[in-house]
Amino acid sequence: MIANAVTGPPCRSPQDVEAATMLRQMDLSEGTALILVDLQHRIVDLPVGPRTGQEVVSAAARLRDAFVAAGAPVVLVRVVRPDGSDGGDAADGNKFVPAIAPVADEHVVTKHTLSAFPDTDLHEHLRARSVERVVVAGIATEKGVQSTAADAAELGYQVVVVEDATSGLNTEDHTTACTETLPAIGTVTSSADILS
Repeated sequence: MIANAVTGPPCRSPQDVEAATMLRQMDLSEGTALILVDLQHRIVDLPVGPRTGQEVVSAAARLRDAFVAAGAPVVLVRVVRPDGSDGGDAADGNKFVPAIAPVADEHVVTKHTLSAFPDTDLHEHLRARSVERVVVAGIATEKGVQSTAADAAELGYQVVVVEDATSGLNTEDHTTACTETLPAIGTVTSSADILS
């Protein structure tokens, strides 16, 4: 069951506290979507920190299971380099890892930039489902996750980033994103707060 409490560290500003309080009062199955960013082979296999790619995938899979059980939309995002230097759409490295492979009616977004929004149908897909809040997780925290979260906030979505379902290209960049940049965009929380 998805809990209504979304209050994990760090809630550093009055806006973060207000957002966490508001999220506690909402049913996450209504108006909330999960966006999983870049959980494809070539990204998950990178040396990331503070947790491994497989640890991020495990946490993301638990979130996904909970959102599916609640009937909430799940969006899977992958990145393919526009110049084809990563082998293009069909390359093994650009396929989702098995635990995150698309099922049922999950929406798949293929992006060519850091954010999942430019030149994709993500915004239209979310609006068509009356989504007002996005929960974002994936790799890398300071790149695809942060860029997607920032664009979501710019488009008017409430943003929640799940710290323990993300990892950076290194631990320092991950920590900086989670303690400085992302709290200015939305609420940073833990999967335990969402899944408890």
